[in-house]
Amino acid sequence: MELSQTSAFLLSLAIEGCAAALFVFMTRWSSPWRGALAAVVGTCVTHPIVWHGVTALEGIAGYWPSVLAAEFFAVAVETLAWRFIASTSLGRAFASALLVNAVSFAAGVAILIAASQLFDATGLSKLSRTGHFVGDIEKFLANTASVHTASVLVFAAFLAGILLWKKQVKKIPAVIPAAVIGIIFGYVEATYFPLEIFSLQDKFGSITATLI
Repeated sequence: MELSQTSAFLLSLAIEGCAAALFVFMTRWSSPWRGALAAVVGTCVTHPIVWHGVTALEGIAGYWPSVLAAEFFAVAVETLAWRFIASTSLGRAFASALLVNAVSFAAGVAILIAASQLFDATGLSKLSRTGHFVGDIEKFLANTASVHTASVLVFAAFLAGILLWKKQVKKIPAVIPAAVIGIIFGYVEATYFPLEIFSLQDKFGSITATLI
């Protein structure tokens, strides 16, 4: 799933504006509206350059080095916005710009991952995808009447179990018991009480064990 430039820009404005206001409110380094304004103005200046810069540099340096270089550029420019709009010291301006950009990047990745799971979590896996964030969200909303209740309940139960396990058990990764229970549940569900949940077999077909 990909974001268009417009979608990514609007998402960045929303995330960075809110993150900046909250951060400044907590630290008392400036007023929240000045922090939000600094983040928004900085993003308006840097986002088009970062977006096209990553594309231009990717063929030369590779994707992640290009992203890292673009983010450093964004932080440097947005530090100036924080310095003069939020009226903070240079050190605080840099720390604010760095933190807000990190939050924006992490939140953007998390939103994309969560959005990519919408169809599977709601039993709409058979629907074709557009490959773009907005298009996929629109398609999902247009098919909410077809959401499979059993799939939603199973997804919610496993998610709650994983979160509870991570909170209570520190030494064993939650993915281990989740995988084991998932396999057992899938077999029992398919054999004894079919709920018509879309499975890996439905998605990929029969999987045959072979020696290479």
